[in-house]
Amino acid sequence: MGEASWSKRLSTALDWGGLVTAGMLLAAVVRDYRDGGSVRWVVWAGGLVLVGLWVVGRGIVRRRREDGAGSR
Repeated sequence: MGEASWSKRLSTALDWGGLVTAGMLLAAVVRDYRDGGSVRWVVWAGGLVLVGLWVVGRGIVRRRREDGAGSR
């Protein structure tokens, strides 16, 4: 296994790990909001989930371009 494949796997894992972490934070914040917490935390956590989705999507597109998939 070359260094490039380790780098790609680590980058992918970090992308998805950030999205999972943001999703868990959103779930915790929603629970807190139901118990009387501020709606600002829900908005911030939702924003983090959106950023996480953007990062994962950008990574998928970048890896497809590097692999040459879909090019004719």
